[in-house]
Amino acid sequence: MTIRALGHHVLVKVYEPDQKSKGGILIPEQVRAADQRGAEIGTIVDVGPTAWKADGLGGEPWAKVGDKIWFAKYAGKWVKDSKTDEQLLILLDTDIVAQFIEE
Repeated sequence: MTIRALGHHVLVKVYEPDQKSKGGILIPEQVRAADQRGAEIGTIVDVGPTAWKADGLGGEPWAKVGDKIWFAKYAGKWVKDSKTDEQLLILLDTDIVAQFIEE
């Protein structure tokens, strides 16, 4: 089963914390999991068909698949893609607050 974003939702792959510290010490799984849950940075995997098209949001998507974004802390719902075994986050389009721009 593959997960698709519907309506005003955006599917995001959240930043994965490092498995080792800068000094080379292995970071325990519990600490990495807690660190990941508090993360606010991710990459867009899928965009729902009506995302950002509501009145007052401009009518055009602010970001696209592959863009690196910041989102509101504690926003969304965690889901697991059974095909890839990845943890993904489903957000409302308005939960995305900024986009990283390559210069």
